[in-house]
Amino acid sequence: MTQPHREHDPTSEPPVAVIDIGSNSICLLVVRPRHDGTLEILSKIKDDAQLRAQVGPEGRLSSTGVDRMLAVLAQFQNEITRLHAVPYAVATAALRAATNARQVVLRIKEEVGLDVHVISGHEEARLAWLGARHAMGRAADDGQILCVDVGGGSTELLLGRRDRAVWASSLPLGAIVVARDLLGPDPVAAKTLAHARHEIREQLQDLAAELRHVGPYRTFATSGTVQRVARIALGLRGEDPRDDVHGFELEAGHVHEVVEKLAATRSTAERKAILGMDPSRADTLLGGAMLHEALSEVLHIERWTVSMAGLRMGLVAQALAARGHREPPHGKLG
Repeated sequence: MTQPHREHDPTSEPPVAVIDIGSNSICLLVVRPRHDGTLEILSKIKDDAQLRAQVGPEGRLSSTGVDRMLAVLAQFQNEITRLHAVPYAVATAALRAATNARQVVLRIKEEVGLDVHVISGHEEARLAWLGARHAMGRAADDGQILCVDVGGGSTELLLGRRDRAVWASSLPLGAIVVARDLLGPDPVAAKTLAHARHEIREQLQDLAAELRHVGPYRTFATSGTVQRVARIALGLRGEDPRDDVHGFELEAGHVHEVVEKLAATRSTAERKAILGMDPSRADTLLGGAMLHEALSEVLHIERWTVSMAGLRMGLVAQALAARGHREPPHGKLG
């Protein structure tokens, strides 16, 4: 006897919980797919742990940083258990840079019960591109797309067309790295700013050479850094620095204006007073904005399409694909 066809009900599946252990922050996102292919956000938690700043000169993540991470992840694990979700946890540049990363990952498993994968820069780039592409929908299906993710400890770039990656790169330069190693303490002198600009551009020359002959592409930018730059750019132009900047076209001139505004401040306290600023990024955002400024120049990027989705959306899409979902999730996760 033929059994009647039953349409798969995605809401009957356990929720997906993704954890992103980054250089600036540790984030949890728990989602459930809906029938229409969109995602229901069940929980969203962010902790500004600033782990990259806890990696000392000898390369070890400090005990203070490890303890902070374990406490945050224990909170996340409680939330995952409450929601009966399946966790997928990754760590990026901060743990990639830490010489004691293996011991830290073992402690997380033993004390919290989470399996954390320290992913490569290329894998981070792939996931950010995957997330941004899905969030942008049909806009990402037209020609080649370069996705750039300026984080705290590194910058990832991936060039792709539709579902195929063409080229990827990861640079050990991020907002925190530039702020700490090239800019130093406030106030930032004009000579220091000029030297930092020169050093950043020098480190991007090989990247520019690799991309010189790949043909035209549109540029998407994802991460908290570019979202905050976009909000400040709106404020500088007398517009509402709204939370949702998904799809905003951030011109290279806007980025330069934000760099000049941030560089003109004489302290973190002054920076916090800038309209659109996230207080937790006030001491490092100049470094991230300078990276976008330099990338605009050496890659001849006239405008950036800002995406409110990136690595975490990529993790969600990957997890759902592993469950057999044919269509990727739609929309942004922030």
